[in-house]
Amino acid sequence: METYKTPIIDAHGNVLGTVGFAGDITERKLADEARLREKDLRFRGTMEQVGVGIIHVSLDGHFKQINQKFCEIVGYARDELIHKSFQDIIFPDDLDASIHYIRELLADEIPAFSMEKRYVRKDRSLVWVNLTVSLLRDAGGIPTYLIGVIEDITERKQAEKSLRESSDEIEDLYNHAPVVITLWTETASSA
Repeated sequence: METYKTPIIDAHGNVLGTVGFAGDITERKLADEARLREKDLRFRGTMEQVGVGIIHVSLDGHFKQINQKFCEIVGYARDELIHKSFQDIIFPDDLDASIHYIRELLADEIPAFSMEKRYVRKDRSLVWVNLTVSLLRDAGGIPTYLIGVIEDITERKQAEKSLRESSDEIEDLYNHAPVVITLWTETASSA
């Protein structure tokens, strides 16, 4: 029920009584609840079905919300991560850069940032990720929490490393070969 009351006032400002109205708002409340459930299902579906890790992190660095993909990337269960901060699992050499960017976000110097960095998985192995972070503010503009999107790029980083090593081996062979190696290309002659 929703009720409204208004005073009845005479010409001298005296309250003579009140007039009230009451209305059944059951249908409106049920519709509102259905919209909220639908919105919550869409949000949860997005969080859990997307192919990247998604995290919400408090301003002090603690995980507030984590999707399953992020758990798979870092090798921790959700209930383990909820008791940790991002600082607990970040590779120490990458911590300063992350904190620097977060300070810039909070100071409103940048709208978001992306960086490649490493996390230390539960089994102590390293995982390379591409991390994109933005800051959520409330209606008054006050920072509330950080939103992170994490993509596992470990395979790409390993492929880049292998390519660099192969290139170094070829260059070393070229520079130290006991024979003369010549590289030439044919160019088309103009007539």
